[in-house]
Amino acid sequence: MENAKGHTILIVDDEPDILEFLSYNIRKEGFKVYVASNGQEALRIVQQINPSLILLDVMMPVMDGYQVLLGLQESSSTAQIPLIVATAKTDRDSFRNGMKLGADDFLPKPFTAQELIDAVSTRLIKKDRSDRVTDERVAE
Repeated sequence: MENAKGHTILIVDDEPDILEFLSYNIRKEGFKVYVASNGQEALRIVQQINPSLILLDVMMPVMDGYQVLLGLQESSSTAQIPLIVATAKTDRDSFRNGMKLGADDFLPKPFTAQELIDAVSTRLIKKDRSDRVTDERVAE
């Protein structure tokens, strides 16, 4: 994939099988992948790697996805990271709460590998365009 070069994805999910499915399919597209099994670990990794995108589950032990969203919003450097919530919680309140806390997209479980790659690619294309506009404005 043309847009994979240079992009790092952080995947956060407490289910080993889901983590394996997600990381396998994203790596297959040429992305560099890091994984975390809970929100607390995710926030620590974000500070170390500054990912291009975060794929986040909501229902996790230690710190849930909503708490991660809140933690990311506390810093201007992490608040701008595109974030896709991949969750089995598909009710309207969960969706709206995630969007209110800074999620850019929702991917309801279960989903196909193609739906995953499409969601990730769309967010990264949008991020790249935004970064280019910002760079052009700074250059002016």
